[in-house]
Amino acid sequence: MKIIILLGFIISISFSQTGNDFLKEYPIDKRMKEMSNTEFFNHKHYLSLIYSVKEDTSFTSKILDEIANSEKFLPKTLKYRTCGMSKKQEVRVIKKWCDENPESMNKSFSFIVISSFMELPLKTEEECLELNKKK
Repeated sequence: MKIIILLGFIISISFSQTGNDFLKEYPIDKRMKEMSNTEFFNHKHYLSLIYSVKEDTSFTSKILDEIANSEKFLPKTLKYRTCGMSKKQEVRVIKKWCDENPESMNKSFSFIVISSFMELPLKTEEECLELNKKK
């Protein structure tokens, strides 16, 4: 079973995801116990995409260049905007951005993650350390 999930994950990464795909596939209001196998896979898939966008600063900076009037990208900018947030809160921020920007749903999911997180306030390193201690 783990091999099938891993293969599905690898295959799904090779296909471009959009905001429309996220809205259609992510089980927003379901608890893990309530998810079907497909919903659980989609849940894990999108969380891994969000994580990879936040971690890959070279890729992220290329996408930021696509965003009109983007601020100069600084390493850890996305981490300093999302520190202290749970994965569920991050997903809700992305969902809210999608709801407020329906004209951008055909853009890549990476673009949407970055766009939604860039609207959050930038915290200092000290604020992030303090927030992460409380977790």
